[in-house]
Amino acid sequence: MVSLLWAPIATTMSILIIVYYTNNPFGAGAAGVAYGLLLFVNGIVFLITALFSNTKGK
Repeated sequence: MVSLLWAPIATTMSILIIVYYTNNPFGAGAAGVAYGLLLFVNGIVFLITALFSNTKGK
C-alpha cells in the first residue's frame, strides 16, 4: 500500500530532476510516458496474477 502512495511522488520528482538537469521538457515528457507504460504493464501483470491465483476470499 505504501508503494502505491509513493509511486506518483517518485515519478513526479524523477521527471522534475530530468527537466532540471537536461533543460529539455521533451525528455521529461518521454520519461513520463515511459513511466506510464511501465506502470500500465505492472498493473496488467498484477491483474493477471490476481485472476489466476488459487486463493479464495475470506
